[in-house]
Amino acid sequence: IQIDEDKCNGCGACGKMVGSLRPDEDNSGWFIMIDMDYFKEINDRYGHPEGDRALKKMSAVLKTIFGRDGVIGRIGGDEFAVLLYVPTTRERLETDLNLFLSKIHKVEIRGNRLSCSIGAVPIKAGKTADELYKEADEILYTAKQKGRDTYVIAEN
Repeated sequence: IQIDEDKCNGCGACGKMVGSLRPDEDNSGWFIMIDMDYFKEINDRYGHPEGDRALKKMSAVLKTIFGRDGVIGRIGGDEFAVLLYVPTTRERLETDLNLFLSKIHKVEIRGNRLSCSIGAVPIKAGKTADELYKEADEILYTAKQKGRDTYVIAEN
């Protein structure tokens, strides 16, 4: 299920990549955290094979939407991270996040459609990968508090 495992397992590759980016105020890359909503219930109700199938489907959708312009990794459990290293406007990010959510809604596990909560933060000069992770994780929980199945993008 792991995508680009060498980029997201603490080896420092993500930090090096973040350090090499040269963001500007109008057009930066993004660090995105994605959490599958109600994943524990899928595992508890239908078993781990169905949970694994949900994770694989989510991985495939993430790779389709973000794989061309970013690095995707599974953080653990049902959490994924995307480092968009290509300068991307907020408007383009919103379009991609809406497309991701529409595709993930088409994935069914035993008649139940998947949904995700998402937090995104712009990559700013001087921020470390760890700082971006913490900020995106906080924004992700804002999306969960809004009722899940949505995204929240931090202000530039």
